[in-house]
Amino acid sequence: MEKGKPALREIVEEFGEGVLQPDGTLDRKKLASIVFTDREELKKLNRITHKYITAIVKEELAASKADISVIDAAVLKESGILDMCDYVIAVIAEKDIRIKRIMERDGITEEAAKNRINSQEPDAKYVQYADFVIDNSGDVALDALLDDILSEIGGTTQSER
Repeated sequence: MEKGKPALREIVEEFGEGVLQPDGTLDRKKLASIVFTDREELKKLNRITHKYITAIVKEELAASKADISVIDAAVLKESGILDMCDYVIAVIAEKDIRIKRIMERDGITEEAAKNRINSQEPDAKYVQYADFVIDNSGDVALDALLDDILSEIGGTTQSER
């Protein structure tokens, strides 16, 4: 969604010039305030962005020489990326913890963080497609859990790299 790219042009056509910053780049907070408060607006954004994201993922996977590639995606099924995956790891966490983390990461209000969470599918939807589930609600050492999963599927663990 960089300046001058087709995805940004389509977003501006759909949502108007108000989603741009003065320098012509995307105002992500403004767009988020629109799409995370209205499911229909989020669907419009997803219809625009999924095709570009899927194309980039396909290109990067084709170019990769790695034994294992990791795709970080919240909408695997809806974007068509699920079909490219041999394994799916769902990382879930309690809602209040997710809200706090989003607020800290993105510097947004609690209301804005709740809007983002409420626009997402429930954890059960992600879990149903998962081969592995990690509950990230506590202070779990994610690296160790990921090493266990990589060992199980036959990949190289982080300690072996």
